[in-house]
Amino acid sequence: MKIYIQSGSSESGPFSLEEIVERVRYAGLSPDLLCRTDGDANWKPLRLVVSIVSTIPVSSPTPPPLPPPLPLPLTVPSNVVIFPPSSALPPPSLPPIARLRYEDRPFGLFALFGIMIVNVAIYALMAWKLGLKTFSPKEVVIWGGLFAPLVKEGEVWRMLTANYLHFDLKHIAFNMIALLNWGQPVALRLGFLRFVLFYALAGISGSVASLYFHPQAACAGASGAVTGILGALIVMRIQGDENIRTESLVQAAAYNLIIPFIVPSIDWQAHVGGLLAGIILGFINDLTLTNSHSQHSA
Repeated sequence: MKIYIQSGSSESGPFSLEEIVERVRYAGLSPDLLCRTDGDANWKPLRLVVSIVSTIPVSSPTPPPLPPPLPLPLTVPSNVVIFPPSSALPPPSLPPIARLRYEDRPFGLFALFGIMIVNVAIYALMAWKLGLKTFSPKEVVIWGGLFAPLVKEGEVWRMLTANYLHFDLKHIAFNMIALLNWGQPVALRLGFLRFVLFYALAGISGSVASLYFHPQAACAGASGAVTGILGALIVMRIQGDENIRTESLVQAAAYNLIIPFIVPSIDWQAHVGGLLAGIILGFINDLTLTNSHSQHSA
């Protein structure tokens, strides 16, 4: 439907119904103006033609205000919960750090795997250069093995490097399997830096024992550091970590103390030195765990 509006002696249009509604609502067009439609030549007031705008006041160019909000009920139903503003809520309580220790130091595993990679890489390099065999004491000393006369001359770094050298494939395989099995709970407990230092100090302690009891022998191997980690597991069990099985610790400790008498070439003094150092370092470090979520066994 088209609508024409009388303006003085002339008419304007045509306009659509939507345009008329907009003009009445927002442009102040009076609904009392005369108008006609394209199907009717008689002039009549606009409000009679467009009934939809008959209730809109002429004086207000803006929409009518919204009705006031309804008042809230005096009583609240039992199934409705009214939350207080955020400022009225108490601050959240954070859990103690001790309860997050397994989760808080996952980078300790990177230290463990990194040490294993260094051990295997050095052995692989020696096997590539010298052949896959049992290396002689002279070859091990050349690569950084422990030898008391050279240490007395000032090469004290051998007390550390000897912990990354091995004589043959069985030697490194046994130490790496033990390191992987025993090292995970200790690495998670200590974190990256402390585990690296723990491994180094336990290994150096084993080297000190070897120097004292074998002043003319070439020594090498990670067993001193590995038994030091066993000592840390013993401390963890003493401090109440139920994830460490007592029978497993007894078997491991007995094996490391008995096997040197079966295989005379094994340096049991380095095992004892590393074990004692691990126990001492374990008590120095805080290895207590209040709440653990991981299951580990030695």
